[in-house]
Amino acid sequence: MLIAIILSFLSGVTRTVSRMVNAQLSERIGPFQSTFYNYGLGLICSVLILFLSRDPWSVSTLTAGQIPAWAYWGGGIGVLIVVLSNFVTPKMSAFAMTLLIFGGQIGTGIVIDVFIHQQFSLGQMTGGVLILVGLLGSLSTIRDK
Repeated sequence: MLIAIILSFLSGVTRTVSRMVNAQLSERIGPFQSTFYNYGLGLICSVLILFLSRDPWSVSTLTAGQIPAWAYWGGGIGVLIVVLSNFVTPKMSAFAMTLLIFGGQIGTGIVIDVFIHQQFSLGQMTGGVLILVGLLGSLSTIRDK
């Protein structure tokens, strides 16, 4: 469990750094071109990791019918995230952007758990709402760039 916690924390660090790097590139060449380069380099890195990993490459054995339609949404949603971040990140601090993203993730997580997974915990719901209220309080003290 400790490894999962550490990796989750590192994921948050890399997301924030990636957002800031992408925003810098976006200011120089534009949000759409920077998104293209982001995903182009991401594809190259993914292929390298795939070939260097010890996991068997089973992608070729899958057929389109074996993969649910919703599984293809991830790439498109990822592009949307990068494009939106490229537009918004230069206009606010890294801290404000992180708080807003975190708030969106908490709210979306609650909605998904309740309506898709049919899991409702009053404790988790209360905790999520309290965190959202705290985030809103923190955001009220932050000035735009």
